[in-house]
Amino acid sequence: MKKFLALIISAIVLTVNLAGCGTAVQLNQSVEDYKFKEPISSLVKAFKDKKYIEDKSTVVEMTPVTQENNKGDEKEYGGYLEIGAVEGYRFTTTYNESTINLELYRYNTDKLDSTAKNIINSVKKDGKFKLENSSDAVDAYLSKDETFLMIYQDNSTDEKNTNRKKKVISFFEDYKK
Repeated sequence: MKKFLALIISAIVLTVNLAGCGTAVQLNQSVEDYKFKEPISSLVKAFKDKKYIEDKSTVVEMTPVTQENNKGDEKEYGGYLEIGAVEGYRFTTTYNESTINLELYRYNTDKLDSTAKNIINSVKKDGKFKLENSSDAVDAYLSKDETFLMIYQDNSTDEKNTNRKKKVISFFEDYKK
């Protein structure tokens, strides 16, 4: 009975974690094994060439979740759609004994929805944005041509980490497809 209960609890926890953020399409896949499509493939390659993303980094596709409403209509939500992007990926690695999360999102600059416009304008103005229904601001950066958005998270205050973060941000902000 205890094993059965533990199995049920594990299944519930896994389901809640996967559904919570709508990002669990590729779990624990390395960058080396993942096949990116253009134009984000070129950006990832540029990051890899600079060693800002390593082959051993874990990549998670920030894919929206499809959910059916009470009328039987399906709608996608979460993932990259939360910021109006058309695709997005989270890369997780370790640098100087600190866990780094680097998220890259791509916008279709020919067809920006209101969410994308609001996020881009907020990042241009304040260097951060807030998700709908959230009071927490997220630091973010735009590529030179505003096609890509980056979120870089490293909680280390070590000088080596802060210097690397500055280099990554500078490189990204000068990038254009």
